Amino acid sequence: AGAIWFGLDIVSRISFFATIGLITAMLAIFALGAPHVRPDNLPLVTGLDWFLPYGVVLFSLSGLPAILEMEDILKGDHKYYRAAVVVGTVAAALLTTAFGIIVWGVTGAATTNDSVTGLRLVLGPGIATVGTVFGFISVTTAFLAVATNLQSTFRYDYKTGKLASWLLTVGPPFGVFLLGAKDFVSIISFSGAVFGGITAALVALLYIAVTHKEAVKERRLGAPIWLAYTSIAVLSAGALYEAGTTAIRILEKWR
Repeated sequence: AGAIWFGLDIVSRISFFATIGLITAMLAIFALGAPHVRPDNLPLVTGLDWFLPYGVVLFSLSGLPAILEMEDILKGDHKYYRAAVVVGTVAAALLTTAFGIIVWGVTGAATTNDSVTGLRLVLGPGIATVGTVFGFISVTTAFLAVATNLQSTFRYDYKTGKLASWLLTVGPPFGVFLLGAKDFVSIISFSGAVFGGITAALVALLYIAVTHKEAVKERRLGAPIWLAYTSIAVLSAGALYEAGTTAIRILEKWR
């Protein structure tokens, strides 16, 4: 909350060093876990299992806030902009995939929601510290990016004062936590599938509009329009499914 108050300059510095720490923690998990991977654990994934982490994976790969930060940090210098977006997205996808394979390969059917508990049973208590650092940094960097842009939206699009913008940004997550939303995996699954899915669908709609109006003349955007429409359909279905299953879980809990 303090970093968000002081704005992008502080957030960008924190995010830079936090990202280094995140990659370091992830590499440490790779190094400690790789020798314990059992190939017979990997085929345990069934057809339906691939859809279970949909929201979580979408949350982990949602990099739009970082792209918006890049525009401010680069100050209009777009020479390496596209390359940075592509490399950053691919690198995040590869690291996420490798992390999932390592965890699943080590713990198999004993894999837990938070990953760390299951790894601790195999690799010992030291991995719990590394995993906790990894989880804290990953959530912190995601929050900083989203919150910075949300605060800017309140300030510059809705002309809200600095204090009110800050409270509207950091207040609701804290309030939701106090109301009892403490299941980490459920929270990021819902956020990724619903909010992340809606945001990604809007980006696809923007892509379609820009392509039809030929707004980008210097360089072709490349991806076919049908792919944008397909992504909108898939993202919308995923958002509706996650919202429906979450509502059912809440109703069952209240009963």
